[in-house]
Amino acid sequence: MNKLPVFAAFREVYAGVTRHYIQLLGAAWPAVALMVAMSFAVYGYQEWSGYNDAARAFLKNPNPEDFKNLQRMTGAIPARILSWGSSIVTFVAGAVAAVRWHRFVLLGEKGFSGQPSLRRVRREDGAYVWAMIKLGLVVALWTIFGVILFAFYGSQTGLSEHLKNSGLLSTLFSLAVLAGLCGGVALILRGALVLPHAALGEGSRLGDVFGRSSGNGLRLLGLVVLLYLPFMLLIVVALIASGGSLFRLATGLTVDGLGVTWILTSLVGTAIYFYAVMLQVTMLSVSYREIVGLPEDTRSPEVTA
Repeated sequence: MNKLPVFAAFREVYAGVTRHYIQLLGAAWPAVALMVAMSFAVYGYQEWSGYNDAARAFLKNPNPEDFKNLQRMTGAIPARILSWGSSIVTFVAGAVAAVRWHRFVLLGEKGFSGQPSLRRVRREDGAYVWAMIKLGLVVALWTIFGVILFAFYGSQTGLSEHLKNSGLLSTLFSLAVLAGLCGGVALILRGALVLPHAALGEGSRLGDVFGRSSGNGLRLLGLVVLLYLPFMLLIVVALIASGGSLFRLATGLTVDGLGVTWILTSLVGTAIYFYAVMLQVTMLSVSYREIVGLPEDTRSPEVTA
């Protein structure tokens, strides 16, 4: 049973994504361009429909009338069609990009940047989409089950009253919940190794990787924490230091609308977003290589080193 070398994987993931960022963008550039275009299209519609004006007014002076106005605009049929359409397109384009990134990391393939045309859609793209859907369903069912179980247990034992009356019990309960969440996330991360598995054309069965990743759940969780904790802390500090103005700027809810400030902010934010997604994809690729191992007919060129 292979064990994930957490710290070595952490260094490899960050070094690999940082060194090969432009190459990774090039490997999936049509999908990346489509995702960016959809984002701009949604924002353009929000500006045209007056949604952003209402949002700016609400942020300056929150009141029930503006909130109702925002709800009405969000529920409009054109807004719903655009929202669902952009979500589906972004989901599929994200899967296409992820397949190219997994194969870049594990096999050294250049993706779209190595093709003379855009005609090829790999069969692995469909398998990857299906793997993402199955993984999402498992997570949703696991979450629903946990909520129902917690609600049933609480109602039968009067848990809320006990927690109010005992500080020690409340602390122990909080620790138990935290441990349960960590365990659940660790199991989900083991299942997520099916994504690089599907990208390599090995199928989308969760069982193919789940059993072979036994004993690595907490290691995967530790790697995720190492990767994203500095990222999240930096964002939180920046938001606090800016007093919320950074959030309004990043979402485009500024006085200049579609002006230069928003465009520049959007470009920087988009670059950071793709960097974070590449960290996730590369983390799963490196973890898959170390835990499950590559198929016998492939060899890793170690492009992330």
